[in-house]
Amino acid sequence: MDISEELHEKLAEALTTLIEIFALATKCLKEKRVLKFLKNVLLGNDEEIQTAVSKLDKILKSEDSLVGAETWTTTKKVNQTVDGVLVTATATNRAVNETGVMINQMSLEMQEMRQELGKINVGARIESNESERQKSIMKQIKALLRPSVHPEGIHLLLQKAETAMADACSRYTRGLQQTAR
Repeated sequence: MDISEELHEKLAEALTTLIEIFALATKCLKEKRVLKFLKNVLLGNDEEIQTAVSKLDKILKSEDSLVGAETWTTTKKVNQTVDGVLVTATATNRAVNETGVMINQMSLEMQEMRQELGKINVGARIESNESERQKSIMKQIKALLRPSVHPEGIHLLLQKAETAMADACSRYTRGLQQTAR
């Protein structure tokens, strides 16, 4: 983890002061003043050691405040990042919901189109059947209108043609009415 330059300097200063205190304590012990050393440390009579300990205490309090400030700054950055993620997630959720609505609308439109295509297909089949009927009627008319050698045959054929024409016209009209429905 990276630490700030200010915190790095405070830690270095604290370690330097701690080494200074150890050096003073070692000097005191080498001079065989163990009893004096213990009295000074416990009672705080040695001014050099007392000054170094006070300096270390001041540095550590300053370092503690700096760590608190950096923690606060980092927490704020994390909160801002989380807020940004929340905004992005909300926007993404909204986009997904809107896409779902659009997909549902498209699905309904496709169903309507299928129904319309089905109607067109039925209409095409009816038209195809009508075309076949018309061809059949035309064949019957042609057969009826073929020349006859006998005069009574012509009269009979004309009666048949008249009846067939009436039947064909009524069937054709009925077919058109069904198609229109």
